[in-house]
Amino acid sequence: MSAIGEGVCQNLGQIDRLVEDNSENWTLKRMAVVDRNILRLATFELLHCPDIPFKAILNEAIELAKKYGADDSGAFINGIWIRFTPSQRRAGNSPKRARSL
Repeated sequence: MSAIGEGVCQNLGQIDRLVEDNSENWTLKRMAVVDRNILRLATFELLHCPDIPFKAILNEAIELAKKYGADDSGAFINGIWIRFTPSQRRAGNSPKRARSL
């Protein structure tokens, strides 16, 4: 297993809480498996890889969702991630569009 995969497993409770806190009207159980796991990977990177900018993590997550998820997976991932607060996004690395939320 990769270091990121191991990190997700070791921090799953914290990651899942953060994803659910930012998922209006969605529980993890209701999310598609692919979307849920992309969100988990990206959230781990956000929390534990400070050298990776928020926008880069978001863009990679959306591209993975478009490639491996359903037709609307990219928009779904984006919709959840733009709800992350500025402090959750590591101030200064957030996309302009998300700052107003």
